Amino acid sequence: MKKINNFFIIILLISFALIAKAHSKILSIGSSNAKVTVKVFSSLTCPHCANFHNSIFNNLKKEYIDKGLVRFEHHAFPLDLAALNAEVVVRCQSSNDKKFRLLEEIYKKQKFWAVGSDIDKINDLIKEVGTSLDLTEDKMNECLKDPSAQDEILNQRIEAQKKYKIESTPTIMINEKKYTNDPPATFSDFWDVEKFPGRRSLPDDPAAVLEAALIADGVPKEDVYRVLSSSEGIHRALNKVKEIKDHIAFWWSSGAQPVQALASGEIDMAIGWNGRFQSGIDNGLSIEMAWGDSISHVGYIMMVNGAPNSQEAIKLLNYIIEPEKQARISHFISYGPTSDKALQYIDAKTLKKLPSTKERMNNTLFMDISWWSRNSEQVLEAYLSLIQD
Repeated sequence: MKKINNFFIIILLISFALIAKAHSKILSIGSSNAKVTVKVFSSLTCPHCANFHNSIFNNLKKEYIDKGLVRFEHHAFPLDLAALNAEVVVRCQSSNDKKFRLLEEIYKKQKFWAVGSDIDKINDLIKEVGTSLDLTEDKMNECLKDPSAQDEILNQRIEAQKKYKIESTPTIMINEKKYTNDPPATFSDFWDVEKFPGRRSLPDDPAAVLEAALIADGVPKEDVYRVLSSSEGIHRALNKVKEIKDHIAFWWSSGAQPVQALASGEIDMAIGWNGRFQSGIDNGLSIEMAWGDSISHVGYIMMVNGAPNSQEAIKLLNYIIEPEKQARISHFISYGPTSDKALQYIDAKTLKKLPSTKERMNNTLFMDISWWSRNSEQVLEAYLSLIQD
């Protein structure tokens, strides 16, 4: 039986852009003399904004803001009434520290309060969050009824749109360098450290990495193993890996390592197993996957020649490869069936997590196991020499 696994880029959807100066009412934290100013345009109902704040902000604060290296500014850019009201409640707090503590709590509990379309119910849930941090309901009601509070926030959004062409959230501006709201989605993006700066992780095994490197270098998927068939092609792939070596935080040996590192903010993107990443997402980790490119390979179940219970083993294998049985596997781990007939038995929600959709199959390269069986020893030696140097 075959089982499809996938290697691909996983990313925190964080966007960067440029802004010239701070508004006087902007929430900020950190030294005004810091050489780096990070300005984040956020909507409090935006899931990716919550991902950034929950996964990145605390580490940023500990390592850079608290040490006077970075000044952080939160710019309100509400995309809906619920986000606007949540911003108003944040500004109800009496001190800057309390505002940031409530902002953090609002993001942590976004899935609790930012639900449905009943704005009165949403307001009640927002006030529950505020009450947990010592804001009284009377005070929050007073703030929510104050039109000047909403006007101040909306004026920030209008200024951002007119002056800085902000269109989406989160948009993050770091000094004078501009990044677009265009998260990495392909192997080429993963290798583009200028457009997508950040800490990366790759496996300490070259399988799939060399293929990804050549695809990033412009080799069409159908030509990857033709290029790798020569020593020049292997060196080309290794040199491409060497290009980003200084941006690799660590070379992972266990599939769980990049998942944990992404969730903690230790790294910003990685290449790894989609099943591992999806398991992390299902368990509430703030990470996301991109399917622009992928390397797939199949897993095999084999029977030993001359096995004493061969007939029973054949029955088991025939049972496992039935389309309905293959479909069941995908409910336990997010690797796909190799039989197209199995897809009809997989619900739409589960199918979205799998590498087996037609679109994703069009973007994948199936690993050539026979090539690796012939070349793995020499390639592994060269790869380990490169990453350990």
